[in-house]
This record gives sequence, structure tokens and C-alpha cells, in this order.
Amino acid sequence: MDIEQLMPHVEALIFASERPVTLMEITELLSKSFEEIMEGERVATCIDAIREKYSAEYYPFQLMETGGGYQFLTKKAFHKTVLQLNGDKHIKKLSSAAMETLAIISYKQ
Repeated sequence: MDIEQLMPHVEALIFASERPVTLMEITELLSKSFEEIMEGERVATCIDAIREKYSAEYYPFQLMETGGGYQFLTKKAFHKTVLQLNGDKHIKKLSSAAMETLAIISYKQ
């Protein structure tokens, strides 16, 4: 299978994953899917081509290497817009139990 045919499958795996997907995981999943041994170099070439493809300005997201794997992330220019959608749910706040624990720790020190 050539790179052009392999690229959409690699994109689909990265897009569908909830967490960063490693090169090894992608290679193993593709090998199972196509029932043939995939070379890590071919998959890495696909990832580089995908990264290049989505680096164009008109795409609002990009392929990033994060957490030991690959993940599609929104570009920084769109942060404020996406924040409107997600609201405050991504802003981490401490629970009341955690605040009480911190108060006790700071009082005893």
C-alpha cells in the first residue's frame, strides 16, 4: 500500500482517538487492519505528510506531537473562539474538600 492510500487511515486513527496515539500503536493497528506488516518508517512518513498538510493557514487545527503520541489540536489563533464553546468546564477548580485540605496543611505549617 502506498503512502497516499495509507494517509487517510493514519488520519482517521489520530482523529478518532481520545488521547495521543503513539507511532507504535498506529503501526500495530494498521498492521491488524490490513493484515500485513506495516513499517514504522512508512507510518512516520505519513505522519510528516499529514503534519505538512494541516500546517496550511486555512485549517483551524494541526497535528501535534504531545504526551508521547500524536493528536489533532486547535491552533492558538482559534483558542478564544473554542473557549466560547467549551466555557468554563476546562478551567480546573479545586473542590471544597481539596480547599479544606489545603487550608489545614497551610495552617499547620
